[in-house]
Amino acid sequence: MNIRALIGVLGTLCIINTSHAAEPVRLVVAYPAGASLDNLSRSFGEQLRQIIGETVVVENKAGANGTIGAQAVAQAAPNGKTLLIAGDTLVTVNPVLYTKSNFDIDSLEPLGMLAFQSSVLAVRADNRARTLPEFIANAKQKEITYSSAGLGSSGHLMMANLIAASGIKAIHVPYKGGAPAVMAIMSGEVDAAFLAVGNLLPYIQQGKLRALGVSSPARLSALPDTPTMVEAGFKDFAIRNGNLLLAPKGLPPEIKRELAGQLAQARDSKAFQENLASLGMEAATLGPAETAQWLKTEGRRWEQVIKQNGIKVE
Repeated sequence: MNIRALIGVLGTLCIINTSHAAEPVRLVVAYPAGASLDNLSRSFGEQLRQIIGETVVVENKAGANGTIGAQAVAQAAPNGKTLLIAGDTLVTVNPVLYTKSNFDIDSLEPLGMLAFQSSVLAVRADNRARTLPEFIANAKQKEITYSSAGLGSSGHLMMANLIAASGIKAIHVPYKGGAPAVMAIMSGEVDAAFLAVGNLLPYIQQGKLRALGVSSPARLSALPDTPTMVEAGFKDFAIRNGNLLLAPKGLPPEIKRELAGQLAQARDSKAFQENLASLGMEAATLGPAETAQWLKTEGRRWEQVIKQNGIKVE
C-alpha cells in the first residue's frame, strides 16, 4: 500500500472513531415521564455522564408494559450507545402475558441491576380503613376499585396476588403509566393502589394517602410504621421489583465489561444512593450474570401468579 492510500485509510478510521465518540449515549426509559423509574433514570444518567465525560440523553418511550421502549433499543446497534432502563416485569412478566407479541426478550441482555423497589398498598387519607385488616374486611363486604400502571404491571400483579390470598373483591382499572395511576387514587377515581413505593411516598408523607402494607421482606426506613405484608399474615408476600439496565444483544465482550463497570460506579455514587433513598428504593449490587439469574427466579414466581389468576392480555 502506498503512502497516499495509507493516509486515506487512517483518515477514514479517524473519522469513524471520532463520529462514534461524539454520538451521545441514549438511555431509553420504557415508561412515562414523572414515574419513580423516570426519576431514577435521570439520576443515573447524570452520574453516568460524569463518569464517561460524554452526553447522555434520557428518552421516554412508554407503552405495552415496557415493550415499546424495549423494541426501540433491541433494534439499535450493539455498540453501547443505546441502552434501556426498565422494570423487571419486561423480562419476568411480558413473555408470559403477551403471548402473541412479536418481540423477543432475548434480543436484549442485562448489564446489571440498578435498584430494588418494593410496593405499598395505599388508600386515600379519608378512607375509613386505617389498617390492612380493616381494608380487607371492608373489601370483602363491598367491591373496590384499584389503579395500576397497566395490564401486567407490578401494581396489577401485586393486587391480583392479594385478591387471591385474601378473598377481597376488587376491579382493576389500568392506566398508561405509574403517574396517572397515582393521580387516579389521589382524585378518588379509584379506591386503592398497590404501586411502587417511589410513586406513592411523597403523598403518604404529605398525609394525603395512607400506607397499609409494604411488600418488602422487612419494614422500610422510609415507612417505618407501615407493617410488611408478611407481618400481616401473608407469608408469601415478600416481593421486590428490580430496575435494571439492558443493552441490545450482541455487545462485544469488552464493551459489555466496560458498561457493567460504569453502571456499578454510577450506581455506587453518593448522589445516586441519596436519590434512591428519597424514592424509597433499595440499593442493588447484582452484575450481569447475577441479574440474569434473579430474573429467571422472579419469572417463575410471576408466571405462577398470572396462571393462577387467569390474567390475560388479548
